[in-house]
Amino acid sequence: MNPLIRFCEEKYVYSEYIAEFYNTTSNISYILDGIMVGYNGGNVSMIKNLFLLGIGSALFHGFGTILTEMIDEIWILLTICDI
Repeated sequence: MNPLIRFCEEKYVYSEYIAEFYNTTSNISYILDGIMVGYNGGNVSMIKNLFLLGIGSALFHGFGTILTEMIDEIWILLTICDI
């Protein structure tokens, strides 16, 4: 694990496959929010951004590589630009 940003959560405590367990699983809320916005007839762009923001962040906190960090940060920036 060699990301540019480090968080307080200890790595690989609850699972040998997930670097930051709580940060990773908390991203399910973004994915579910995207699904709920879709069911309620929300903006297609917001649905996509919430869903992909959750996936990108879960990838970063789950694997903790520079590549997944960049994916996470790109979706954050694209979501901010789209609002």
